[in-house]
Amino acid sequence: THGNLGIVYQAEGDTVKAEKHFGLHLSMAEELDDLVGQSRALNNLGHHFLTSGFPEKAIPHLERCLQISLKMKDRMCEFRACNHLGQAYLAVQNHPKAIHYFERVFSISKGLQDRAG
Repeated sequence: THGNLGIVYQAEGDTVKAEKHFGLHLSMAEELDDLVGQSRALNNLGHHFLTSGFPEKAIPHLERCLQISLKMKDRMCEFRACNHLGQAYLAVQNHPKAIHYFERVFSISKGLQDRAG
């Protein structure tokens, strides 16, 4: 899939091809109205920009991923989005927002542990 190709190209350091494939994954998921696919593609795009040194580009993708995860009531997706948002806001020196998202990560992780037993 395009998402997997994006991950491989990102691992190889080919950021142009990685971004292209993550974008194609998002476009296909949007065409199919596939919320799970959209959240994965947005998370991948956000993480790609974050690890490529462009946290300001990551934030809108991750915010959108978070909104979709809330709509789906997917706590694991919400956890990942909040964690990446915390990292992105830390990277752009917005410490209050970074703290907000990292506190959400902590809260979500406690809930996930409770469910796991």
